Amino acid sequence: MKEFLKKNLTLLHIMGLLCGFLFAIIYWWKVGQFSEMMIKNNAFIISLMGAAIGYITFDFINEARKKNNGE
Repeated sequence: MKEFLKKNLTLLHIMGLLCGFLFAIIYWWKVGQFSEMMIKNNAFIISLMGAAIGYITFDFINEARKKNNGE
């Protein structure tokens, strides 16, 4: 379990989670708060989606950096 967390929860991944969460909350505040769509209207759902998208995006960045460095 420790190896899994060490591999899949680096500082870059945590930054991705936080950035995705922050941008999702800002999006909800500006656009989705008064929307009729359930996904846009619910701050909890949109923040989870934003955190997941941020994690995945920063994971792609991390893998690309590893590949370019030859690790």
